[in-house]
Amino acid sequence: MKAAKEQQRAAKEFVTIWEDKGDEKQETQLFWIDLLQNVFGGLRIRQQ
Repeated sequence: MKAAKEQQRAAKEFVTIWEDKGDEKQETQLFWIDLLQNVFGGLRIRQQ
């Protein structure tokens, strides 16, 4: 997990990137992957 300041900076950058990105339903997977990886600092994908 990222430090608070780094997470805040990443969140602002994320909003800037995604605010005019078009239809959120078409981009939903990319949106969540980007959010989890770049703002929260990790993405763990389970394989069954």
